[in-house]
Order: sequence, then structure tokens, then C-alpha cells
Amino acid sequence: MKSRKGYQYGLLEIDPIAGSDDSPDDHQNDKQQNDRVQNSSPQQIIKPIEHVLTIPFIWDGWDTFFACFLFFVGTFTRFWIIHQPIEYVFNERLTLSHIHHYHNLTFFMADNPPFQELLLFYLINTMEYPYDFNVNEIPDYTFQHTAYSSMRSVSAFFAMMAVPISYLIMRTFGCKQFYSFCGGILCLVDQLLISSSRNIGIHGAVQFYCATSLLLAGLSHHFTFGCPQQYSLVILQGVFAAFGFSTSFLSFPFALFAVVWPLIRFHSKKQSLSNLGIILSMLYLSCFVHVLYTPIKLKHQTQGMSNSFQNFTANKIQQIQFKHFAFSFEYSFRILINFVINSLNRLNIEKVGRRLLMCEKWSVLWHKDGRFIVCFGNRIITVPAILFAYFDVYNHRKLNRFDAKSFLSLIFVFVVIYNAFCYHIKRSGCSESYLPEYLAIIEFILFIEGHFSPKLSGIALTLILFISIMLFLNWAPIIYPYINPDPYIKPHIPWKN
Repeated sequence: MKSRKGYQYGLLEIDPIAGSDDSPDDHQNDKQQNDRVQNSSPQQIIKPIEHVLTIPFIWDGWDTFFACFLFFVGTFTRFWIIHQPIEYVFNERLTLSHIHHYHNLTFFMADNPPFQELLLFYLINTMEYPYDFNVNEIPDYTFQHTAYSSMRSVSAFFAMMAVPISYLIMRTFGCKQFYSFCGGILCLVDQLLISSSRNIGIHGAVQFYCATSLLLAGLSHHFTFGCPQQYSLVILQGVFAAFGFSTSFLSFPFALFAVVWPLIRFHSKKQSLSNLGIILSMLYLSCFVHVLYTPIKLKHQTQGMSNSFQNFTANKIQQIQFKHFAFSFEYSFRILINFVINSLNRLNIEKVGRRLLMCEKWSVLWHKDGRFIVCFGNRIITVPAILFAYFDVYNHRKLNRFDAKSFLSLIFVFVVIYNAFCYHIKRSGCSESYLPEYLAIIEFILFIEGHFSPKLSGIALTLILFISIMLFLNWAPIIYPYINPDPYIKPHIPWKN
């Protein structure tokens, strides 16, 4: 890959990312160009700045092939027998009950912001779902028709898109094609990422929003500050981070990153404040639509809200009033406070320690008649990744110098620590640690590429890929709920989370 660097009044504007494929001739040409720029007038320098870009992809080469391969195989791994089981899996009942609340116009308090559930409500309406599934606690309840498969496909689609995006993220942060492709394969066969995203829920969408915001940040790194492309990418990073934060509070580190990245990388307070405004506005607007679409008061559902809000609820849709704007702010503030309180009240030292080291116990999401859906992470990847990230952040903090890759390590460490202490749904186990799992794969690839010779790293990655793929094939009967799984698997499944 040949790169172009932008110069402004004789100063190097964009530093190359470590791990790029520049040849010595490229660097010599850049040095000669820099010398010419140093001796030029400002009027002569302005012209080359118009097209300042270091392209991290080669779309007419292997990058296209690898991205398309991960896209198509990712479709298979996320959609394979998605119609099984024909019963509620883990948290599907709660998500579908929220969709029914929107349909019935009845107010409810949620644990997370409502953006993705509102989007699900819209998509389910286009599927002509008749709202006839029972969302009450009924043992052995089975779906009467196949609409549930379409609902599961929404989350699976978003999760599938996050697979090729992982490859592109690693390319934008300086990884070579081989290493990035290996990272994409590890995302492709990761048991936790698959199991947590094939349900009626928000996990797949949060994966996609956070991954896309990270990709846009990496792309913006290759543009000169102030050009239209750089500004557009930074703003889009804020938009997708806002989508994630307005869907789940677990994505808060990515929202914070969208605010900090323009400030650290480009020293732009304007772009940083723009992203902050986008994120807060998206959170508020999603809560505004939630309050507007759920005007009917139900018993115990308004607990925690003010008396004014409870008196405001009625039995029919109301026209937009000023009170809607005020109560939307109250609702967004209330769910945030509830999240913080639940995080503090439900701290478990053992679980916190396991999450900090990324070695959480297996979690059974569904089981019946010898069939299982089990969620577990790839510790061959996650444990070395987090240990390296802690060490890398400590070293760079000691030197008080962060480049693009070390800053990615800092994000990963913050995501892991935040995930360890924040509130998780009861009995969710490791299924809600999908964001640390996703970043762990990227961090592991950066570690292998940056600290081993090409020959040794190639051998190590080939061996790890082989082990990960074989583990995926071996444990597939409990990732996808096969009708007749092999009997030798059952003794290895934990019945208690």
C-alpha cells in the first residue's frame, strides 16, 4: 500500500500508523517532498493539501475479497437455524413485552434507553406481526407461527455486519491484511458474539453501532484536520456512538471515545462538543419518542417518576405539549440514575474480578430436553489480550505518549473496567460482555503483530486460528440448538451460572 501524506506550511500533518505497508522508497519520496515543501511559499503549499488522504484499503485487491468473504460467511454463522428454538431464549420475552407496550401505547420503565427497541417496533410493524405472542411467564410456551424468526434476524443482521467491520477497523489502525483477516475470522467464530446476537434483542445492534463508530474514528485518523472528509467522519462517529448509547448504557465508553477522540487526535474542541451534543440529543430524542408513544398509565410502571408525570398520563394519545419535553428529560435522567443505583447495589466481587480478567463463567441461555444454547468467551484470546492491554497502557502512561494503537488499548481497558462494574441483567452471565469480547480480538491481533516477528506471528496466528475454528465446530451443538447434540457434550455444560 502506497501512502500519501499531507503537509501544511512545511509541517507533517499526518503521521503514518505503525504497521503500515510503506516501502523505504515511499519514505524517501516523502522526505524529498517535505524538503520541497519547506522551501516553498504558502501559496505553493495550499494546492497539495486539497487531497490529503492515506487510504488504508485497496478495494481492487485482497481487501475487497477478505471483506466480502467475512460478510458472506458471517451471514451463515449468524443466521444458521435461527428458527431454533421455537421458545423464548433468555431475555427475548422482556424485549418482546416492550414491543407490545409500544403497540398498546402503555408506559413502561426500561433498564436501557429505548432507541433500538423503537426501531425494532417499527421494523416488526413492517413485518405485519399480529402481536399474538404471549409475553407472560408461561412454562414451555412455544411460538404459534414463524414471525419470531424474522424478529431474531434483525439482531443477527446487525451482528453479521460487525464481522467485516472488524477487519476494516484493524486495517484503519495499521494492521496488515493477513493479521486483519485473522482477526476477522476470530470474530466470525467467536462463541460469545454468536450466542448473544441471535435473539430478539439489542445486542447485535449495539455491536454494529460501536464497531462502526470505531471504524469511522480510524478512518478520520487518515485525513488532514479541517478537510470535509475528516469533519464528516468525526461527526458520523458521533452519530453511531449516539445510536449505541441511546440503545444501551453498556456502550458508554464508545460515546466517551467519540467525544475525546477529536480532542486528543485533532485538538478540536468544536468537533468534540459537536459529538457530545449529538450523543445527548439522540438520547433525549429517543426518550421523547418513548414518552410520546406510551401515554397510557399502567399500575407500578410509573414507579420512580414524579407525581406530575403520573398525573399527566392518560388513556389516549395526546397532542405534543411542552410537558412532553420536560417529562422526556425526567425519564432519561431516571433510567440513568436507576442504572447507576443498580450497578452499585448488585456488585459482586467474584464477578468483577472475572470480568476484569475476561474469564467469566459459561452462561446457559436456554435448555430443554437435552438441548442447549450456551454462551462463553474464547479465553485463548481474551486473557492474553487484556493482560497485554493493561501492560501497554501502563507503559504509554508512564511515557506520557499515546499513538493510535496504544489509544485503542486504552479504550479496550476502559471498556473492560466499565463492563466489570456496571449493571447487567439478572442471569445474563457473560452474554452481556460482547463489547469487551469484540475489542479483545482486535487488541490480540495488534499485540501479535507488534511484538513478534512476521514468521513467528504467522505461525502463532495460524495455530490459534486452527484451535479456535476446531473449538467452534466442536461446540456448535450448544451454540446452535441442534435437535440431537452429541451426548458427550452434556457433562461439560454448567447448570448453574
